Amino acid sequence: MVSLSREVDYAIRSLVYMGCHLKSTPGAVLSVEDISAAQKLPHALLRRILQRLAREGIIRSIKGKGGGFGMRKELHDITVAELVMLFQPYVTDDVCYVRQKRCASVKTCKVRKRIGEINKMVNEQLELMTIASLL
Repeated sequence: MVSLSREVDYAIRSLVYMGCHLKSTPGAVLSVEDISAAQKLPHALLRRILQRLAREGIIRSIKGKGGGFGMRKELHDITVAELVMLFQPYVTDDVCYVRQKRCASVKTCKVRKRIGEINKMVNEQLELMTIASLL
């Protein structure tokens, strides 16, 4: 089943915060310090997350004095599924959902099939969930 990593959680919280504070001022930026303090997130990890979002074209990065991070993509174009795929490690198909280890019975396991169906539904919902819908 889907569980969100700390990085995905922080990315969502940061984007929601940025969306709330930047929607009335197009082109404005927020510093890592501002976001970190407001959301009570660790500064160093948040900086890495925001830099990754900038490299992926989701947000933009402005360097230098008065710099920071601003929105590049529209909030309704950023899905939670996109963030999960960006920050979650790849999970192989032979990992057991119950024991979280490789399993020889994956092809015949009835529990795995049902959990796989549930995961598919969750992933479909994450595709529909945008940052704009979380404001």
